[in-house]
Amino acid sequence: GERLFVQSVTGSLLCLKTDTGVVVWQHDILKDAGNKIPDYGMSTSPLIEGDLVLVITGAKGACAAAYHKLSGQRVWTSGDDRGALGSPVALTVAGQRQVVFFTWTRLWGAQATDGKELWRMDWPSDEGHLTTPLVMGDHLFVVSYTLKGGALLRLTGPTKPTVVWTNEGPKSALRGCWTCPVANDRFLYGIGGHSITSLNCVELETGKLVWKRERFGQAMVTLADGHLFLATADGELVVAPATPRGYQEKGRIKLLGKDSYATPAIADKRLYLRDQDHVLCLDLADR
Repeated sequence: GERLFVQSVTGSLLCLKTDTGVVVWQHDILKDAGNKIPDYGMSTSPLIEGDLVLVITGAKGACAAAYHKLSGQRVWTSGDDRGALGSPVALTVAGQRQVVFFTWTRLWGAQATDGKELWRMDWPSDEGHLTTPLVMGDHLFVVSYTLKGGALLRLTGPTKPTVVWTNEGPKSALRGCWTCPVANDRFLYGIGGHSITSLNCVELETGKLVWKRERFGQAMVTLADGHLFLATADGELVVAPATPRGYQEKGRIKLLGKDSYATPAIADKRLYLRDQDHVLCLDLADR
């Protein structure tokens, strides 16, 4: 509507008027939770869920928090895990709205209205998780750079999800460091590997690797109009169809500086990119 919600790397959560940029309310979510700025800063995005703005603070006893989007009042806190870099997501399961958090050592779900924890799955990590779970109806796909790799989960109610399949080990097809995969039709597309990476297509129902583009490099991926828009860490934008028939690159152009780690965003036929110094907007209409 008329408000925009932004979270900074230092933990400031702001509500702004979209037409003027005037600050309506502001909170230091780390100070509210009694926590300090983590090593890599606050890299999660706030999630709007009904009348609430959901954030991850990573504090003991208040790993996640919800603020009222109109008043800015803190409504609830939940969880006791350390925070990580993936953002919260929401889905409806058996008629109940759930929010899901992928934090330092676990994946867990809570009631959206009051933050009451519904279930948790341990997911060990030495350095925390970097990715956001991918929601597909009543399914979640979760990927990590740990040896647990990726897993497709199915939720049936306010209980621990069922594991449909896992893709574990050092050669896991979608074992990614910080890239969140995307889904198109019955297939997942994402980056696999850590120091040497490939762009992979995986069958959603089985976890089977369909094709691999070797040594693609680290990249963030967005899906639109049946195409993959990939922003590489070296500053290139790459466009390719999201198809199981193999990698078919349509275009590649150098637009950004090195060490670009932001996911491309697409809205109203415009593509938004950023690096450490610039924000770019490209017109995709009729292209």
